[in-house]
Amino acid sequence: MSTKKDPKEWISAIHLLKKSKLLEITNTDEELFVRLKFGYDKMTENQKKCFLMCSLWAEDKNIPKEKLIEWWVGLGLLDPSESDPVNDGYFFINHLVDASMLEKGDNGLDSTENSHIKMHKMIRKMALWIVNDRGHQNIWLP
Repeated sequence: MSTKKDPKEWISAIHLLKKSKLLEITNTDEELFVRLKFGYDKMTENQKKCFLMCSLWAEDKNIPKEKLIEWWVGLGLLDPSESDPVNDGYFFINHLVDASMLEKGDNGLDSTENSHIKMHKMIRKMALWIVNDRGHQNIWLP
């Protein structure tokens, strides 16, 4: 809903939520992950790998954006011959933040404003669930 600016969109969302069967949803992680995975399923294969790579950091820990983009380029997930990988990396990171798949990081003493992101523990759990249970077991291993 972060991209919805028109009050009519919010009213429509409230109406849909009231009609939904949220109380019928059980609390198992797998059922929750299936619902959270909706945004993941809309990504390209390279975007999925970029997103899943963020789960390598501990939950709620800062991930340096520049270093993350360097690793994406090094793994061939962003192709410098097609466009500017740094701009593409920042574009995708901002997309993930807008979609609530990543969060803005904490700005500590050793970081500049907006230089880090982090992955919420439930999103990280979902990413690890995808990696471990959905056929990507060897995504970074030969």
